Amino acid sequence: LFNNKNISSIDQLYTSANTNFDRKRSEVSSSASNTYETYRNAIQKQQQTESKAEFTDKTRLVSDINKTNDFGNTTASDSDRVSSSAIVKSGRNVNVNSLLTDLSSVQANVLKNRNAVSSEASLAASVIEQNLENARNARFGSIIDVTGDGGVLKLLLKPGTSDEFPSFRSDVKVHFIGTLPDQEQFEFNSSLKDGIPFGFKCGEGMVIRGWEKAIKTMRLGERAWFLIDSEYGYGEKGVPPVIPPNSRLEFIIELVELNKKTVTSMLI
Repeated sequence: LFNNKNISSIDQLYTSANTNFDRKRSEVSSSASNTYETYRNAIQKQQQTESKAEFTDKTRLVSDINKTNDFGNTTASDSDRVSSSAIVKSGRNVNVNSLLTDLSSVQANVLKNRNAVSSEASLAASVIEQNLENARNARFGSIIDVTGDGGVLKLLLKPGTSDEFPSFRSDVKVHFIGTLPDQEQFEFNSSLKDGIPFGFKCGEGMVIRGWEKAIKTMRLGERAWFLIDSEYGYGEKGVPPVIPPNSRLEFIIELVELNKKTVTSMLI
């Protein structure tokens, strides 16, 4: 059945089949290798450009691809083909719309809190202004809470002669008598000893907080009694050895000069 011609034809067909097979195997291996390199590069690039993305196991991802696609030892056949390749990114998917919604919510809360703080601050300022106004309009015989917390109390002794009040950076001069009500009315300081009024600029920390609060309630020529809690005085430290820690302070103050305007003191 087989002559030399037929055998020669069969040899040619066999050789051709082997050649086609080798070529096909080479094409498949090359294509698979290229696909692997492409997606491995894509993974590396993605890891570099998306540094904040959450990859649960980058090394395992590449290792799994290596194991699944061992292209160096692939035995390809004519029916082999590369059907698909995919990159699976482990971690959280970022939803831009969700982020924008969250951002809007945060901004709304910040604005709400800011408005609440502003409202509370406005209310506090209103209370302070009201206390100040009450103290400025004090009448004989009534004790006024200047600070609203009992820290500075005022009793009017002599009304002032003008409608002007000290304000921030006002230059004032006062005569005063300072005593310690809890130390048998010990007189610890007084401007009457030398007859020279004590001068300072309001709002610059030159005197205790209680004085800053008190002076702002006084008209030029006014004389008043003030009881100042230690929180508005010299606090926990005091002024040893004259003023013990946590001491209340009692003052009689007369405003004799306001921004160069003067009156004659009745204390001297």
